[in-house]
Amino acid sequence: MILQKRNLKEMSTGDILDYSIELYRRNLKKLCVLSFIFVLPFSIIYTMAGGYIYNQFVSSTMIADPEEVLLLPYKYIAYYMLSLGIGALNLVYGILLRPVMEAAVVTAVYDDITEKQSVNIKELIKNSFRLFPRLLGNRALSYLIVSAISFVGLIVFYIFLFAFIFGFMAATISTPGSEPNAFVLFALIMILTILGIALLLVIVYFSLRFGFGVQSIIIEKKKAIDALTRSWEVTKKSFLKLMIPYLMGMALFFFFPVILATGVQALSFFNMSLFTVLNTVVQLLNSVLNPYIVILMTLIFINQKIRNEGFDLEVKIDRLLENEEQTLC
Repeated sequence: MILQKRNLKEMSTGDILDYSIELYRRNLKKLCVLSFIFVLPFSIIYTMAGGYIYNQFVSSTMIADPEEVLLLPYKYIAYYMLSLGIGALNLVYGILLRPVMEAAVVTAVYDDITEKQSVNIKELIKNSFRLFPRLLGNRALSYLIVSAISFVGLIVFYIFLFAFIFGFMAATISTPGSEPNAFVLFALIMILTILGIALLLVIVYFSLRFGFGVQSIIIEKKKAIDALTRSWEVTKKSFLKLMIPYLMGMALFFFFPVILATGVQALSFFNMSLFTVLNTVVQLLNSVLNPYIVILMTLIFINQKIRNEGFDLEVKIDRLLENEEQTLC
């Protein structure tokens, strides 16, 4: 089925989600190739390494000899060190390779939206690597900013957590023989839950505000730091209109993979061989779907430009000028 091109105009949440799926389908071949090059190998390595470390840790902590209990602390330390290593590998991938893949996806989608002449996969990747210094600088800075904000938020959360715990314990100890007040305990749990949700929203907020660096670099030719400020600027109005399609798109993206991953994880308790095979299938599916989030973010970015800057009119004028030039030639 041939999908018709759309006229560029301001989009609602439903329009963004619908158009993102349409763009994904229309560019499926390119997106799959990019995913198999940039996402799938790392996903398989990351999953297999993490699963191997976890299985080794579980089997090593099933102690039959009481004398081996003394080795448990060292095993825990080794497990967490290896887990940190896997996390560091994921971070390196997110800073070095993923922005290149995202840049290629943004280029392909933007050319499709603006009806520019598309380029082949080789050119997409080559052009993305040419922008590697900008992409690297922008991603490293955005990670640093969001991580610092998240770290401060976690510190505040744990301060409140320990304050509530010690306050509750002090109140209980000060009245010997009395049972803990269920209402107070419930109130404390609710407050901590609200604080946790607030922390999550803060992280989402800043992740979104600084999350359009690749789009700024590809579409507007910004440099690394300029792309950060541009991302902040273009998202300063109507944040809810950004967050709603983003969260709904993320839910759409994670729905089927999470269900499959949960079922596959359950198989690990019964048949490790089948688990390994099906887990590879899940990683393949995740890799194929991975570019969808980039498409979604690109559409949100373009929609903000349409809403705030009349980007749709700019594209129409460019098309008219191109048509006139072709007519004159």
